[in-house]
Amino acid sequence: MPIEFHCTQCQALLRVPDDAGGRQTRCPKCSATLTIPYPAVAGGEMPILQPASPGSGYGPPPPQSLNPYASPESSGAPFAPQGGDPSNIPVEAGAILSRSWEIFKVHWGLCVVAFLILIGVQMGLQFVQRIFQALGEATRESAVVVAIGVMVGIASWAVQQWLNVGQAIFQLRVARGATPDLGDLFKGGPFLVRGICVTLLIGLLVVVLVAVLIGVPAAVGGAIGGRDAAGMAALAGVAVAFIPLIYVSLLFSQSFFLIVDRDLGVFEALQESVTLTRGHRGTIFLVWLLAAVINLGGMLACCLGILASVPLTMLMFGVTYVAMAAQQNRV
Repeated sequence: MPIEFHCTQCQALLRVPDDAGGRQTRCPKCSATLTIPYPAVAGGEMPILQPASPGSGYGPPPPQSLNPYASPESSGAPFAPQGGDPSNIPVEAGAILSRSWEIFKVHWGLCVVAFLILIGVQMGLQFVQRIFQALGEATRESAVVVAIGVMVGIASWAVQQWLNVGQAIFQLRVARGATPDLGDLFKGGPFLVRGICVTLLIGLLVVVLVAVLIGVPAAVGGAIGGRDAAGMAALAGVAVAFIPLIYVSLLFSQSFFLIVDRDLGVFEALQESVTLTRGHRGTIFLVWLLAAVINLGGMLACCLGILASVPLTMLMFGVTYVAMAAQQNRV
């Protein structure tokens, strides 16, 4: 049954799917950013969003029996590690790590299972690719081998993008303290095309930067001083390109989350990511560094540690988005 609620700004009646509770959306009439309430108990009146505690957005608290924020030990109180709403944290690397760890300790089992599912699907895709590759090679026709390789590669990449979108949905649910739902991993269909377009556009921008900052110096160096000069120029270009490439990644790092959380279009998501990350790009970079260090530690622990380190760092990215989105709503 669809969720119906009123916009807090213009009082327009909005209707969304029943599984959209907790996500953010925009009012089509006044463009206000709203948090969709969770379904009310049968027989209750249609909820009208009211301001909640600072930083927690809008929306009536779900009833105890349906409260996705409740931990198993709670008695109806919202899930809030160390007190406070999961989204009501400062946008600081230390606070993000701490909150991610508190949430992970509660839901580590399902987070690890989700990671294993993703690994299993990826291994299955590789197995299918090898089968088709073997079939193509059996024909002994180079054109057939190339065609099959291209088609299977594109299909595998599309499936991977579908999983990436589903992973973003899963991360947001867990980052907001709700009970994890493994089914979220496979709900990326409605956002797949937009996710693919965002990935392609960012990839195109990266290619242009690489061509300009690395390819051009290498070509000029080769024309002037030969192969050795080209190599030196290319190395210098890599050093110069590092900062712009990182900066571009930071600018558009929240695009996937914005597509699935606010149902934005491709260019809207890219533009909103630039706005959302303003003032927080240093923090995002520090979170990335922390994630790299944590995963390195997981690899050093006989590689078994990555079963915990990767799900934790994936959760950190979701918590980072939730913290920035909550701060944006408070402004």
